[in-house]
Amino acid sequence: MEDTNLYINLTEEQEDALSDLELAADTLIQACIDAGCKAIDILDTLNTVRNKHESELGRLAYRQRLQEHNKRIKDLNSVVGVKEA
Repeated sequence: MEDTNLYINLTEEQEDALSDLELAADTLIQACIDAGCKAIDILDTLNTVRNKHESELGRLAYRQRLQEHNKRIKDLNSVVGVKEA
């Protein structure tokens, strides 16, 4: 990730995991290239893996947005003095 810091507001553990993912992907893509795989086949494989995990990633993103929303509502309620049920 030259000249770009993609890891903003992440824990050290998250940064390490994403760095490991990047290195593994790079190594495996290079192995495919060395074996003579076509670029389209590599891209199709990467898309298949992404699609396989996309619903889980979407669920996690939705859960995070919901938690952030609930926190904002709770913070707003505490400012205006609304009691929780």
